[in-house]
Amino acid sequence: MKPVSIIRRSLAAAGAVAIVSSAAAVPITIGSVTFDTDNSVTAASAMTTGVISFSTFNAPIQGVGNPAVDDANHIGTLLGGSGGFAVDLTNGTSGGAGRVTVELTWGAGLAAVNGSGDDLFVVESGTFTDPTGFPEAFAVAVREEGGAFGNYRYEFFETGDAGTLKLVTAFDFSDFGLASGARVDAVRIINLHNASSASEDRALLASGAGEIALGVGNGTGFEITQGPLGGNGNVAYPDSAMDADIVYVAARQVELLTSDVSNWTLYE
Repeated sequence: MKPVSIIRRSLAAAGAVAIVSSAAAVPITIGSVTFDTDNSVTAASAMTTGVISFSTFNAPIQGVGNPAVDDANHIGTLLGGSGGFAVDLTNGTSGGAGRVTVELTWGAGLAAVNGSGDDLFVVESGTFTDPTGFPEAFAVAVREEGGAFGNYRYEFFETGDAGTLKLVTAFDFSDFGLASGARVDAVRIINLHNASSASEDRALLASGAGEIALGVGNGTGFEITQGPLGGNGNVAYPDSAMDADIVYVAARQVELLTSDVSNWTLYE
């Protein structure tokens, strides 16, 4: 049978015909961003030369205004921590200590879709006092289905929630050079190094965000900064902010490529 491309869940198209999984999806709103737990990543592995640990700091994801969420898909839990845990990249060590790369997927046969606007939401634990916050530094790379991972990108965090102490950073797959409708079957998240390290990571744009050159030192590009909503202004990251606590990752839209749709239900 010819494979069928199926929309698993999308917040983008009200009234559109979609096929969604039988599990009850839970919408989560953090600040100005809403995503669906049905589109969360479901598998994780770690590639590391640094320390990885699990954190209950401001985890799990549910909190003020949001319903309870299954602990199983929190990133720390997927990597072997207890239920509802975040993963602490490098365990609070200084700005140049080790590398932790976490690879995340939506499961066999599933891929996120490059739609209109932001496509991927990464939730980290972090102090937020509307509209400013104190993010920690990480970057994301994506793999188009059938391809290889491209370059890492760092983006300024977009929004947050003071009640649950969460920050959200959004990524648009088009910014990675992907065409509209392209499918991403895996993402990687890596901790970054600041000027305390000889292997400092640098932004290629003067804004301090965008594509990142890993480990090149300060002879290339520009210093990575905290962005316009940074609690201390758009300044460089201190050593204490180089160990991001990643709680949850979800896409706006996920598709299933399969010929077996016996356990799916069609809704209009």
